[in-house]
Amino acid sequence: MVTNWSRTRKYLIENSQPNEDAREEYWKSLHEIILRLQASGKNIYLLYPIPELPIDIKTAASPFSIFGSQTMLDLNKSTPSSYFFERNKFILSKLNTLPYGENLHAIEPFKILCKQDYCPAVINETPLYFDDDHLSIEGSKLLIAESVIAKDIKQATASDRPVETAELAPRAAVSTSR
Repeated sequence: MVTNWSRTRKYLIENSQPNEDAREEYWKSLHEIILRLQASGKNIYLLYPIPELPIDIKTAASPFSIFGSQTMLDLNKSTPSSYFFERNKFILSKLNTLPYGENLHAIEPFKILCKQDYCPAVINETPLYFDDDHLSIEGSKLLIAESVIAKDIKQATASDRPVETAELAPRAAVSTSR
């Protein structure tokens, strides 16, 4: 199951439900889904919010002027961590209360993709984003390669027997980002 917190939040706000009440209802529903999946023995990977760029990557990477190569945005320091934490304060505070452990795993893009004070739009001249909100294929590869999923797959494939795709299938992914 994949859910989209930003889109859901926008829908709830646009449909005149009080913002705080709507967020609490959303959280209760998501929390219940997680508990049910845990109770059924599923291995759950919970994707935390992905840091967003302030503008589309194509615009950010374009030279500011035809007379120079300076971009509109510092691509190495595009999103301040303070902006990310303030924008996602509600959902991060809720996600951080979950009982992570044997079958509930957090994938935290901020910890993987960002420095302490900022998040880059590019690493080694490779764009991490497809647009302002979504990771590019290379950004997604980096996120997965550095996440608990990669470690679990390595452990599973380190055994003597081949790992079947069906063995990895009984997993649930819950996304809280756009």
